Amino acid sequence: MGRAWWISLVLGFLGASSAWAVEVHDVRLWRAPDHTRIVFDLTGPAQHSLIALSNPNRIVLDIKSTQLRADFARLKLANTPVASIRSAAHDDGDLRVVLQISAPIDPRSFALKANEQAGDRLVLDLYDKQAVQATKVMANDGEKQTIAWIVDGMPVPARILQRDKGQDAIDLRVQTVR
Repeated sequence: MGRAWWISLVLGFLGASSAWAVEVHDVRLWRAPDHTRIVFDLTGPAQHSLIALSNPNRIVLDIKSTQLRADFARLKLANTPVASIRSAAHDDGDLRVVLQISAPIDPRSFALKANEQAGDRLVLDLYDKQAVQATKVMANDGEKQTIAWIVDGMPVPARILQRDKGQDAIDLRVQTVR
């Protein structure tokens, strides 16, 4: 086989590799009482890494062999710890997403595989580090006591504790509000 055939074969694989890249076709963001969630809708599974940097505070999300087709400009960042979002494509085909952070957070990320209702997704949760202020409300009825912690903006109490004769009988805590 000649040299031209091998060059054609290599060039064909190089051209096809970009067609095999995963795409971020949509990005969604919403604010919960204790965290901000950003979901990257993907056309297929992708490996990723997450790095938190300081001075200035940033979150760097590297997504392997992925191209951006979504628009970050339409995301509503008000009342979130995200000041801005920018991205860049690396020469190796990876996508880097950088979030400028304006408040203390604990970032976490995970991938969700496609199912019958949704395609592959990459989820970035930015948990608030500052404590949420709650108002403690107590009610006594003989030897029974009920205590509730109320947080502004939450549709239900953050915690309800019922005591009977000084012993904790029921302790309910809200983990996440959707």
